[in-house]
Amino acid sequence: MIEQNHALLAKWWWRFSREKDSLWAKVVCRKYGFSHQDWLPQLPSSGRVSIIRRDICSIGNPDSEMGNIIQAGFKLQVYSGNNTLFWNHKWMGDQTLREEFPRLYLKSSQKDELYMIFGKLESLWRNLSPLKVEILSWMACQGRIATRSILSSRNIIVGVDDHALACPFCMMELETPVHVLLSCPFSTYIWTKIVDWWNLAWVDPSSLLELSSWWFSSRFKNLEKYLWECCFYATLWSIWIARNDIIFNNKDVDRNQVEELIKTRTALWIKAKFDIKVYTVEDIKRNLDGVRRLKI
Repeated sequence: MIEQNHALLAKWWWRFSREKDSLWAKVVCRKYGFSHQDWLPQLPSSGRVSIIRRDICSIGNPDSEMGNIIQAGFKLQVYSGNNTLFWNHKWMGDQTLREEFPRLYLKSSQKDELYMIFGKLESLWRNLSPLKVEILSWMACQGRIATRSILSSRNIIVGVDDHALACPFCMMELETPVHVLLSCPFSTYIWTKIVDWWNLAWVDPSSLLELSSWWFSSRFKNLEKYLWECCFYATLWSIWIARNDIIFNNKDVDRNQVEELIKTRTALWIKAKFDIKVYTVEDIKRNLDGVRRLKI
């Protein structure tokens, strides 16, 4: 009878890990403060909990014999990685990466990130543009570039009013990485023009990481895939350079000129990467539809 009861309680562990989008699972997460990324339920650290919920959570205690059996019987499948914690879940072998590589874990600035996030960031290293450009893109998608908001949070910029921390393009919003490179009207216009250049449509993403995930999951093949991906780097880099020109060189920046620079940089980087001699930079800029069909 005890074994049967344990088995029925353990079944709820299985359902909790498998039915994340069900109404009952969402209610439980909301009520007891479980994270959507938790693949097994834990007892809340504070507050009251029902006897049934307490028994379900306690049955998997790793210090108990039944808990060891349950933990050993579960195997985590990564799939998209949106429910798998890179450091803290056992998705590769019998140990978490936190346990297997404690020194690396201590040095990591992304201790609670999902496997999905690391996978998306890895896709940014394509060797299609200068190294400094891909480094900037990688850091921007993590929100780690030196915008005014970041410098202020590190006490590098102190004793200034909100106006001094505003986006140099619009001077209306706080300059955060996602604002200055994506959601500012100036930047959104440029991204839209580049997408239009490809005769595509887009919906404004909420983050640079979301944008990169969409951009690098395209179904383009061969040269057009590389051209499309190179546009991502050229756009981020050109917007950032325009931002720096305003702040450090007191220049007036024209968004149409920035658009032309993006196309020029894309053409130059692709020509250098694949040694394309049959088309000039201007050919690529003016005849994208023809150039993108080339086989390399």
